Amino acid sequence: MIYESVINDAIRMAEEHAYPEIEPFEKPDSRKGWYQGVFFQSQLEEDLEFLNSSYHVDYQAPIPGRLKKLKLLLKKLYGFHMKPMWQHQNDINAEIVMALNQMRYFIIEQKAENEVLKKRIDELENSERIIEIDNRRE
Repeated sequence: MIYESVINDAIRMAEEHAYPEIEPFEKPDSRKGWYQGVFFQSQLEEDLEFLNSSYHVDYQAPIPGRLKKLKLLLKKLYGFHMKPMWQHQNDINAEIVMALNQMRYFIIEQKAENEVLKKRIDELENSERIIEIDNRRE
């Protein structure tokens, strides 16, 4: 009886939280409005904000549904096994988020450096034009 109730709850929850099919990387992600191969800094900032705030998986989060005592028992029985796995996943998530943040900082630095170099190129091109004009006058 309890077993059937747990199974039915699991089936109901799975149906309620069904995930859409994952699109291959080559296709545009129309939900976010971006395409692979095109860089949008605003999208990067938005994604990193989400990742920075949600990379940690909380083991203490309550399990939704009925039968609280059974869920607590299951959590205690599997805790010795699940906690190290969750901690490992949290460590991986943290490293990924830190690497993505480093990539963001690199992109920002490169954009600033590119602006400086563009200004310098414009200055050099303008000085070359001035020299050419002066040479023609002579």
